[in-house]
Amino acid sequence: MKIIKEQLISTDVDLIIAGGSGGGLEQNTTIDLNSSMTVAEINALIDAQPKDLNGHILTLQFADGTYTIDTRLKISGFYGEGQVIINGNIGESASTLHTNQAVVFDCGNTLSTPVYISQNSTIVIVRNIKFSNPTTTWKMTFFYSGSLKVVVNGCYFVNDGAASSNGAAIWGDFSKVTVEKCYFSGYDTGIGAERNAELTSVNNASTGTNPRYGLKTYYGVIITSGTQPSGWTANESANEGGVIR
Repeated sequence: MKIIKEQLISTDVDLIIAGGSGGGLEQNTTIDLNSSMTVAEINALIDAQPKDLNGHILTLQFADGTYTIDTRLKISGFYGEGQVIINGNIGESASTLHTNQAVVFDCGNTLSTPVYISQNSTIVIVRNIKFSNPTTTWKMTFFYSGSLKVVVNGCYFVNDGAASSNGAAIWGDFSKVTVEKCYFSGYDTGIGAERNAELTSVNNASTGTNPRYGLKTYYGVIITSGTQPSGWTANESANEGGVIR
């Protein structure tokens, strides 16, 4: 394993990257990120990695702090039987419901899908991040599409805007997704699935202001186990052939 220090957009970034030239990822790789970086800089570092993970793990390690998501943060096009892991503070337990995540994604902007996970045939895992939407802008904060497997653990989605009209915390299509031990506050919908998505919701909950609907689906399937987020209009809403079971 080589440790290479390179300069990107006038920001010094320490990378732990696989050695060798060309081809897929040659070993497990960690990119250390901090809150002084812009999303454009973070995206550039992600895009610089091989899309073929070659059975290895690519870890995006976010240091404690608040990250302003003023450009879409995108994980897209990875393949090769590996994993992409998006880590908040690894000292926190992703298997425990909590609201004090040390890594915060401030999504209070006009982007409709500030965090976007798409077209990955690898596993994408997201752990221990607070997704904050302190505005009334309609959005789907965490959007997944066309991905083999997405796992969200130990996160907190909070919308301080109008719960009745403000999109979804988690939403997407054409993917298999597991959401486990996450808290939801505000939003129209806590956890959503549409168009052939299969989502498993395990031991999640609402806190503070309930979303309008805890779970909602259009043309998709949501499988439940354990506790689920409550909604102030209804806990569940299945539409257009969607199923919640």
